[in-house]
Amino acid sequence: MQRSKFSEEQGVAILREQEAGAKTADLCRRQGVFRHAILALTHFWCS
Repeated sequence: MQRSKFSEEQGVAILREQEAGAKTADLCRRQGVFRHAILALTHFWCS
């Protein structure tokens, strides 16, 4: 499996922003990643 682009702290921060109501498109723009990367991160950490 490919190593994550995010450190654990970055991943948690992104997920907290998303839970707080930030739109996925805005998170992608700020982090410089594709939407699927955020969705995969959500799936990985929230399963």
